[in-house]
Amino acid sequence: NDRGRDSCWLEEEAAEQQRPPGKWRRWLLVIFLLALLIAGLAFVPRIEHFSVTGSQNLTAADVMEKCGLFPGQHLLSIDREGVKDAIEADPHYVLQGYAYHFPNGFEIKVTERNRDACVRHLDRDIIIASDGTVLEVGQIGSFPDVLRLQGLSVTGYALGEHIGVQDDFQLNVAGKVLDILRSSGHVADYDLIDLSNPVDLKLLSKNRITVR
Repeated sequence: NDRGRDSCWLEEEAAEQQRPPGKWRRWLLVIFLLALLIAGLAFVPRIEHFSVTGSQNLTAADVMEKCGLFPGQHLLSIDREGVKDAIEADPHYVLQGYAYHFPNGFEIKVTERNRDACVRHLDRDIIIASDGTVLEVGQIGSFPDVLRLQGLSVTGYALGEHIGVQDDFQLNVAGKVLDILRSSGHVADYDLIDLSNPVDLKLLSKNRITVR
């Protein structure tokens, strides 16, 4: 009986020694996963060249400074939402998207809003894009080179937001006229658009000719 018990004990001991302890199995799994992660990061591209397209004024250096980007940065470490927020903090720009260019290029695509018109409200001149987005605000007379909208009743404004007006139809009509003038290259030929009667617009040219 003693021999039988000793034999069973020895067999159980041998079997136990052949099995890796549970904690060692867990450590082996962790090490394996870390090795996979490190190996994966080794193949993630490092961006050496950043570029900006769609704007003549916003440079790659500007974006890198605003967004904390730097040469040698891993592609996966680029905070795309942070880049969007940093760029669109300036209402002149709208982020359109990104593109990775093999092997180490990263393109940031933007649209630049145009300073299409100036609207006067109380003691301020407000620069807007043709879609009504407020781009700049200054003292009266601060923007003599920008075409002026007359007869538009403003109710409120904030940088980067759509200007508040009493009559949206007036603003929509003005936006379409501004787009036509810009696409045809004639924005610089006019000083003023009179929106007092949006179904009978009057445009005053720089040589003081009224066009209806």
